[in-house]
Amino acid sequence: MCWNGGHGGWGVVVDWAVRNWSGIVSAMPRKPDPGARDRILTAACQLFNAHGVHAVGMQQIIDVVGCGKNLLYREFPTKDDLVAAYIERTKEGWCLDLRAVAEQVSAPADQLLAIVARIAENATAPGFRGCVIYNTHAEFPQADHPVNRATTANFEFIRESLFDLAKRAGAADPRTLADRLLLIIDGLKVNGAAMGRSGAASAAVAFAEETIRNALRPIQAPEPAGSS
Repeated sequence: MCWNGGHGGWGVVVDWAVRNWSGIVSAMPRKPDPGARDRILTAACQLFNAHGVHAVGMQQIIDVVGCGKNLLYREFPTKDDLVAAYIERTKEGWCLDLRAVAEQVSAPADQLLAIVARIAENATAPGFRGCVIYNTHAEFPQADHPVNRATTANFEFIRESLFDLAKRAGAADPRTLADRLLLIIDGLKVNGAAMGRSGAASAAVAFAEETIRNALRPIQAPEPAGSS
């Protein structure tokens, strides 16, 4: 458009602005939204937890958040990027649980038991849908897929954190203790999701306590023959 003044010039300007307003607005620099990424990820986590990853489309997340498509793809260029952040947030949740337990009890052996008790409480609550990491891992079975690699890394992180606590607790075989506790945790999540407090998951804490106690029990040296 060229401004040449004269009669009716302002009318031409106004008419042009009305017809091109959407383009003007879209070209204006947007104010940064520091909370956008967290809102998008929180909504995605809730949807993925409830329906699974493959069942949730990016448009559904956009609708729930109420954001523009450009904003979502600016924060998460692909759905795989969003799922990877979902897995990372789950890892952060595990770390928060570890810190919360450490603030409540100081002895590593007690922390191991408290972790199982904390997970048992969540896993047997109404609406629990199973371990989100295992659920997501099952949706991406290809070993070379980035989401599969992310979930596998998460499994190893949890396993190693249990191993570290078992070692600090003084277990003679900390790897075996950690792996047994991990199997208890996995089992109670599966059973808890299916049967809640009425199922076998309710026995998980007592089972874990017995497992920890046996792992920390000092090995008795055999008595010499004929000592009795």
